[in-house]
Amino acid sequence: ADLYAPADLKLDLTDIAQPEASWDLVLCYHVLEHIPDPCPWLDRVYQALRPGGLLFTEVPEQSRDPEQKLTRGMFHLLYFSKGALRNLLTAAGFEELFLLECCDGIRGLYQKPLGGSSKSASAEPPAGDVNALMPLCRHHVKSCSP
Repeated sequence: ADLYAPADLKLDLTDIAQPEASWDLVLCYHVLEHIPDPCPWLDRVYQALRPGGLLFTEVPEQSRDPEQKLTRGMFHLLYFSKGALRNLLTAAGFEELFLLECCDGIRGLYQKPLGGSSKSASAEPPAGDVNALMPLCRHHVKSCSP
């Protein structure tokens, strides 16, 4: 995480003690690949997001690095493909709004279902245009659009 970027709240990834359903948006830029087990962290993020809340994430596309014996990030504990990131986030209960490969990474926007249930298939899109989120995201990450 960029500790110098402006933010409303900065937290220790291992200690997210926030009220349930109190967040609208989580920006997670090049973070997941550094967490040995992202599932408990994603569960805490899911609980903290309000129904309809958004999770914007980007990870480096390095799924072939182990087989090619590449070590581009010495602190990267996980290697994601597009499918692996999709599986991780949907298993955590999020619904995919978009997922694309861009800027040598995999970028996605996910939503907590409005009903709050990971089984919901009828969640509505977030208020406003999803593309309106991109200028905010670009403030934190390299320019690229869905």
